[in-house]
Amino acid sequence: MTPKSPEIQYEANGLVSLRETREATGQPMPHSHNEIEIMLLEKGMGTWLMGGEIMTFKPRRLIVFWALRPHQLVKSAKGTVINCLTIPITVFNSWGLPEGISQWLRAGSTVVEPDEGMYELDRRSFANWHLDLKGSDRHRQRLALLEIKARLGRIEKQLAQLADRGS
Repeated sequence: MTPKSPEIQYEANGLVSLRETREATGQPMPHSHNEIEIMLLEKGMGTWLMGGEIMTFKPRRLIVFWALRPHQLVKSAKGTVINCLTIPITVFNSWGLPEGISQWLRAGSTVVEPDEGMYELDRRSFANWHLDLKGSDRHRQRLALLEIKARLGRIEKQLAQLADRGS
């Protein structure tokens, strides 16, 4: 008898910014949504089921993936602090980022910032993005999106350079 796979909850999040402190629990079921998800763990650890693959992320790294790939936080350390943004795929596609990052994300890859030295900048950026995106000032919201676009472009360039050195 083949075990029945759990259902996957489909969500439509849109442009969302949040910061949360997790208890030592996970999410009840996998979910997916048609946005690019950007996460930064400030402290603690989290283990996700992402498209059937178990991935454990440590703090201080930016994590980017296409959230249409079913994912579920299955376990987190008590007090884990997670910053999360979701960028609608239509917005992401309109940015005209280098093809590398778009291909990686569409292929189901999870992009992880290789340089821990970027953490302080990312932590401060997330704090600003949270304020800008939750506020009603449309100009500040547009500026936050420009900064997020630039950050994703920089991570793509850095990963492409690392790949070039490795080949």
